[in-house]
Amino acid sequence: ASRPVKNPPRTEVRRNESSKLKVLSFKLPDNAISNLKLITQNSKLSSPSRAEVRALVTMKQHYGMKPQQEDRVVNATVSVNVPHRGRGRLMAVLDGRWGLKTVETIASTLKMSFESALQKTKGNVGEALLKVIRVSGTLTKNMDSATTLSIVYVPEDEARAYVATLGDSLVLIRVRNGKLWTGPIHNVRWNHKEQVAALRRGRSKGVFIDSRGYITFQINHREKRTHASRFLGGKEFEGVVSRDPEIYSIELGEGSYIVVATDGIV
Repeated sequence: ASRPVKNPPRTEVRRNESSKLKVLSFKLPDNAISNLKLITQNSKLSSPSRAEVRALVTMKQHYGMKPQQEDRVVNATVSVNVPHRGRGRLMAVLDGRWGLKTVETIASTLKMSFESALQKTKGNVGEALLKVIRVSGTLTKNMDSATTLSIVYVPEDEARAYVATLGDSLVLIRVRNGKLWTGPIHNVRWNHKEQVAALRRGRSKGVFIDSRGYITFQINHREKRTHASRFLGGKEFEGVVSRDPEIYSIELGEGSYIVVATDGIV
């Protein structure tokens, strides 16, 4: 029920399928967690060719011993005039580090950037998500601070979640068949493939993995470390970390739920 996507097909609910009202309720526990529960009710819609999604959202955050909250949450309704997937719910979690400039820049522009990309791609959500992350990367490439970015978009007219992940902020989805889908974790302590890729990218800078599992290297006689192998911003990590997301299309159904969280939940 899940697959990587770059150019997802332009599909919609078939006319001969029974339409159901899907009510999504979000809860945000500690450390910027977004918990989305999908409840299906047997309600006829005015248009039998569409499934409709409505969202009820509550939020809670906690940042423990940090001097300030560097994480951000985006929860927004999307409305774009395209034939399919133009209306829906956009959710994102950003795990900021080394300051607020990058995380606030991306969080404050994410909805506008996504709507613009969705319009330009005529409802191609996978392509739109890639464009959003490219734009966010351009905006923050010269910033010292950094952030992960995990985005989920649920269209009103399709029982599907589109996911883009860059970094180690978690996405969990209970899919249509009842199984739990876990998004990729771009963290060298937990993901061996990411560790190998980071070492290969950073070979010319003398990158190594230290005893605590951090990507480590020297720049201007200062030691730089990170366990996240992909993020935006953090200009001193250019050429060491990746700026490329992984993008997926996940089929939803009765009893589905979505969790979007920073790595504090793990």
